[in-house]
Amino acid sequence: MLDPDIRSTLTEALQPPAGFVYDQALAATYSLDLTTLLAVPLHLSLFASGDTKNLLENQIALLEALRRTMSKMAIYCQQGQIYVPNLPHVLYGLLEPAVIGVRAPGVGSFHPKFWILRFSDPSGKSPPWLRLIILSRNLTADRSWDVALTVEGQPGDRELRANRDLAQLIRQLPQFASKAPAPQHSDQANLLADEISRVDWTLPEGFESLRFHVMGLGKEKWMPPESRRLAVISPFCAATALKALTHTTNEAVALISRAEDLDKIDPATLGLFSRLFVLNEAAETEDGEDTASGEEGNPDQRQLGVLRGLHAKVYIAENGWNTHILVGSANATSSALLSGANVELMAELVGKRSRIGGVADLLEEGGLRDVLDEYHPGEEQAPDEAMEQAERAIETARSELCAAGLHLVCSGGGDVWQLSILSARAVKLDGIRSVRTWLISIREEQAIDASALSKRSPVLLPECALASVTTFVAFELVAEAADLSARFVLNLPAEGLPADRKAAIIRTIIRNRDGFLRYLMLLLADTTTQAALAELLGENSGNGSGRFIFRSDFPLLEELTRTLSRDPDRLLEIKSLVDDLNAGQAGKGIVPEEFLALWRVFEKAMPEVGD
Repeated sequence: MLDPDIRSTLTEALQPPAGFVYDQALAATYSLDLTTLLAVPLHLSLFASGDTKNLLENQIALLEALRRTMSKMAIYCQQGQIYVPNLPHVLYGLLEPAVIGVRAPGVGSFHPKFWILRFSDPSGKSPPWLRLIILSRNLTADRSWDVALTVEGQPGDRELRANRDLAQLIRQLPQFASKAPAPQHSDQANLLADEISRVDWTLPEGFESLRFHVMGLGKEKWMPPESRRLAVISPFCAATALKALTHTTNEAVALISRAEDLDKIDPATLGLFSRLFVLNEAAETEDGEDTASGEEGNPDQRQLGVLRGLHAKVYIAENGWNTHILVGSANATSSALLSGANVELMAELVGKRSRIGGVADLLEEGGLRDVLDEYHPGEEQAPDEAMEQAERAIETARSELCAAGLHLVCSGGGDVWQLSILSARAVKLDGIRSVRTWLISIREEQAIDASALSKRSPVLLPECALASVTTFVAFELVAEAADLSARFVLNLPAEGLPADRKAAIIRTIIRNRDGFLRYLMLLLADTTTQAALAELLGENSGNGSGRFIFRSDFPLLEELTRTLSRDPDRLLEIKSLVDDLNAGQAGKGIVPEEFLALWRVFEKAMPEVGD
């Protein structure tokens, strides 16, 4: 029962099954780390494994992975909850179409956390393969303790009632977007919703059924099923929700949460649970203290929204011979369970207690009990009114910036461009000492004051290179009442974006003829196996760098001929690359003249292939 020694990573779950290739990806998350998202295409399209940091240093492979995946990916996240990356990078610009800021239909938050991956059979002989990952964690680099459920299957001929709520949520996602969604996102949501509704999932061993529960789409209240015994794992708690949970069961056996949250609950409510636990300190820090992207900034200021330790949300209910395990995004709070304000997703697995265990197994040695400590109330502390006031001011200002209709206007030409931030209305910044803004593709040192937005005046950002033009804009809010700040990114709508921006990004990454030959080899070579990719990325070179190594003996003419014969459509990708690199003076000299002479022969053959 939730054995803490059984670990899995999201990167493992992203890799296609044998015989299938990546086709579509849709994800939902509350908060989003763009650096973490940048690594996802490597695992989806290039079967990359190993150290993510080294993989991200391989910009040639990263560029190709983004090119292969981004047009068929959508990441829905709560608007105003994108982390500011630690370092600027022009490749973030290629993520823009896939990142969709959304708001819940009501007054709460968009809080579900899941991935839907669609893999296709290149031969066309088999129907698509769908993988669903239900998470309690966000798409960030934090090392909190979370729980995930992964199930797979292929669409059948009839809709299944157990999948109805999930399919409805998927279909409605584009409607939550803060700006008009692209047509392909609506098409993708409809396709996946239809196929998901018809999948009879292959369940983990011992389980007999699976169904989904969605909150925040018009339903006022959700609770786990009535039970004989109940255990709750929730990092965030509210007394009203905890009381309601105890009314669903004969015996509330255990509540596992964070000490700082339990300290806020009155003793009478806590007393409704037989036992109270927190994650022990050794478990919280066993993976190290790496800094997440959202934690950088002024070291003298506390960063709002930085979390560590327990983050899993699980409800375990015993009913007769069965155990119900519910995993997903919903905390034991009023906004998640009682009011229906938040959009949440929970998966409910049911199995015989004799096979999968029950509440007692969770709390015994060998289960989660090994990493838990009994909760003991801390010293009662007076509320920090200044800090609470600062938190309210920052969250109000964040909401104001999200709702003010901010948009970008681009102007310039050549390699010099300037972006202005305009607002549809004045932004209220009450209780805010300062607000700064900058493009995430440039260094934070170029950030400027954005307080003019409070008067509905334009904010003129510093000039930047063509490749650095991006719709991802970072903001930093600092409160007046306490030393508290918040940093986040908005993906803003834009007017006048330069048409050749993508080509400029490609030229920035490839840079010279060596980079071009490396990229060309990646386009032509077989990257459908881990071994082939390892050779291309230099993983077997012994230097441990994981950098891309160009083989001087690479048979360019033979590979071009083979591609023309077997997969001529891939030559169109090379044509697009050559055209982008040769556009304008900036790309001159990147493509070797001897290759251009050879390429002209194959270009002449391409129209015949199309016939």
